[in-house]
Formats: sequence, C-alpha cells, structure tokens
Amino acid sequence: MPDTQFPGAGFPFQRGERRGQDHGLEPADEMLPADAADGHEFAPTTRRRQFVVLICSFLAVAMTIGPNFSYGVFQEYYVTSTDSVLDPSEAKNRAAVALVGTLGAGLTWSGSIVINPLVSRVSGNANQKIATAGCCLMSASYALASLSQRVSKSKQPHPTPYLLALYSTSNVLSLLAYQLFKFDWIVMHPLWHLLLTQGLLYGMGSSMVYFPILSVAPEYFDRHRGAAMGFILSGASIGGLVLSPLVRTFLGVIGVRWTLRAMALANMVITLPVAISAPPSRSMARRPTLVNIRLAKKPAFILQSLAALLQASGNFVPMTFLPEFSTVVGYSVSFGATLLAVNNGINAVSRVLMGVTADKLGRQNTLVLGVAGSAASVWCLWLAAAVNGGKAAWLTFVVVYGILAAFNALFPTTITEIFGVHA
Repeated sequence: MPDTQFPGAGFPFQRGERRGQDHGLEPADEMLPADAADGHEFAPTTRRRQFVVLICSFLAVAMTIGPNFSYGVFQEYYVTSTDSVLDPSEAKNRAAVALVGTLGAGLTWSGSIVINPLVSRVSGNANQKIATAGCCLMSASYALASLSQRVSKSKQPHPTPYLLALYSTSNVLSLLAYQLFKFDWIVMHPLWHLLLTQGLLYGMGSSMVYFPILSVAPEYFDRHRGAAMGFILSGASIGGLVLSPLVRTFLGVIGVRWTLRAMALANMVITLPVAISAPPSRSMARRPTLVNIRLAKKPAFILQSLAALLQASGNFVPMTFLPEFSTVVGYSVSFGATLLAVNNGINAVSRVLMGVTADKLGRQNTLVLGVAGSAASVWCLWLAAAVNGGKAAWLTFVVVYGILAAFNALFPTTITEIFGVHA
C-alpha cells in the first residue's frame, strides 16, 4: 500500500517493518515503523491495540465529520418547516442558514492550527483530556441549539434573571453583545443562536475530538496503513449515510428541538468512550510544535494550501443543499434525505477505490481528474437539473458527485508526495 498521511497528522510515516524479538513480544503482535531506523523511536504496539485505534478513529470521524455531511437535512428543515426554530424572515435567507453548517465544518478542520501544537506540547494522556472536553462541547452545542428562541424587542427580559436562567450559552453571549454594543439584532434572531451553538461551539468541540485521535492514528500502522486510513476516512461518509435518514425521521416525529437533544445524547454515548480511549502517540520523543517557516514560504506549499482551502469551501455546498433542492425538482422531503444518504454511501466506497486508482494512475493525476470531474458534474448535471427541472439529471448528479467528490481523500498523500516527510 502507498505511504499515507492522515489529515491533521503531525507528521507522515514511511512503510514499516516488523520488530518483535527485541521487546519480548511475538513478531506478529508488534509493528514498528521504519522511521525508527532513521532517528525516530516508537514504542511497541500489538494487533489488539491497532484494532482499538482503528475503531476509535473510525468512530471519531463518523461522529465529527458525519454531522457536517448530513447538515443538509437540518438546512432543509430550517428553511421549510413551520416547526423550525427560525423566524420566517430568517428562513428565507438560505445562505445564512447554510453558514451554520459551513461554520461548524470549517472550524472542525481549521482547529488543527491550535489543537495539534497543543497535543504536541502536552505529554501523558493529553489526547484523552482534550478529546473528552471536545465531546462535552459537541453535546452542549446540540443541547443549547435546541433552546434557541426568538426574543421580542418589546419583551426584552431583565439582564439579571436572563443571565441566571443560563438556558443557552448563545443567549448569554447575545445578551452580552446587546448590553455592550446594543446589537439588538443578535438578541432578537435565533439564527445567531444557531451560529454560536450548532456552528461555532460544535466546530470547536469536533476539532478537539478529531485531531487528538487522528493525528496519531498513522503511527499504529505500517504495511497496511493505506487500507487502514482508507477505512478510517470512510467514517465521514458512513456517518452521513446513517445520520441523514435518521435525522430526517426524528425531525418528522419529535421535532427539531428534541432531535437536537437526541443528537446531544447520542454524541455523548458514542463519542465519550472514543475520547476516553484516545490513543497516545507512539513517538518516544516530543514532536516539534513550531511551523517550518522555510517550508511554508515555498510557492508550491502556498499553492497547495490555497487549492485545499478553495476545494474545501466548495465541497460541502452540494451536500448542504442536496435535500432542499431535491424537493425543488419534485421529490419528497424524506426522499431528499435518502438521496443525501445515498450520496454519502457512494462517497464512502469511492474513497477506497480512489486510493486504488491513485496507486495505478498516480496520486496527482487522480486528484486532478477527481477535482475536474466533480466541478464538471456541478456545471453540467446540477445546472441542467436547475434549468430544466430534470429528475434524471439530478439523480445522475447525486451518483456522479458522490463518486468524484472522494478526491479530497487524496490531498494528504499528495502533499506528502510533493513535500516529502517532515517530522
């Protein structure tokens, strides 16, 4: 399998070799990356530990990225349902409602700027502590979002009881902004409550779960690292595959507020054990925490980073609006959620197949084909469905985009291929 670097990992690793005799363990039970021969020492591990890391990492991806992939179901509900927490005037602003999901997704990834150096600086079980705190923030974001409500300006409550209630962090922040800057539009509109909770707070928490676990996951695999990382990465699409129809069903049966509370409970039940089991780094030495300025100034690095930023800004747009647009072409709300689940399922399989294709055609070649193909599918298929209202074009887009949008799984390995291994 090819050498692979996982998103957010502090450093990539080369193919490994088995060494068990020196540590009193059976050779089949211990894996040690070949980097140890190049000056990097790693503690021994066992196949059982590898399995635990594999499952924890998969669930971490599913519970942090999966909700981002399925936010389109919430998007459709917020802008169309009379039971929505939003005011009708806010629901018309679809771009602003979509910002809730994109804010959470963006913070999930950008949090690595802070989280990875923090993990590198703190020793011991820091990964578990940071991931556990992130899990609590994620559940709090769902629970607090369920309490969002519109406050009439004429019935603005007195600050003291309002603060004592503490029923929503978003409302407390909104009141503070109102008292200091007279931003009454923040207090009066629940969209800002969602931005602060389901967007900001969720993004912070998910990043604190994602990176402490996945930054060390590649250290536990050698020859089969490509397959292991492919399985772990598929957790994002599997999470979206499961959550999309499940959330749609809950929204229809118990409403948005109790659905958000159910998400908070489910996150605590699933993610908390994962956070507590967060694997420590196998590295025997502290990883560097400073940015390599010389590398960061290279034009190739700047262009690669810009490309990753631009693709990330557009990659979530189809998934965010997929359920809502499905109703525009004539499908039911539930079928729109099903199409999003289908898209995620296809994407999960395609992530693995994309890696196999990259082994044969080259990583950069496959990445270019995936980016160009996914962009072309938007222009040709989605645009055709929007202009003509064609269901066939829309269904084709759902399938084709699910296949080609898996290109983002190639960015880590492509970066490693271009810039090499940097500890």
